[in-house]
Amino acid sequence: MTAASKITIENYRPEHFQALQGFVEIIQDTESELVPGLNSGAEIKDWYAQSLVDAIKSKQGVILVATAQAAAIGFVCAWVENDDKLVVDQARQCGYISDICVSSDWRGHGIASQLLDAIEKAMQKLGCKRMRLCAKRGNLAAIKCYEGQGYQTYETVLVKSLGT
Repeated sequence: MTAASKITIENYRPEHFQALQGFVEIIQDTESELVPGLNSGAEIKDWYAQSLVDAIKSKQGVILVATAQAAAIGFVCAWVENDDKLVVDQARQCGYISDICVSSDWRGHGIASQLLDAIEKAMQKLGCKRMRLCAKRGNLAAIKCYEGQGYQTYETVLVKSLGT
């Protein structure tokens, strides 16, 4: 039995909130190493975790939590978005993955792929025909994972600092 087969993926419950805060902190600290000027994970974890919980209620969304032996080891959050009128009607409604994280001890065991598969199925049930997500350019491990799951670059966002 592989480590990945020992996990379950379940819908978010309020008792997962502390773990959600921890995952938010991990994501933000990872991204702040890649992007100068971001706040630390400790600074944003409380309000950002709450904003994810609020978003799934207001935006027809889902948070899924991966657990092993009753401990949260990862999560993914997505909600329904409608693209602008440049996209054909039948593909306009898409699922937007706002965040995904797997605990460092569980990386490399296919947990992120399982979370992506599960969130895609959940969003498909909500009528989504496509999925979208964003990743920081320097987060090569995440980008490799997403590409391995069939995601392709759709749009590139460029940033320029205008000084201090």
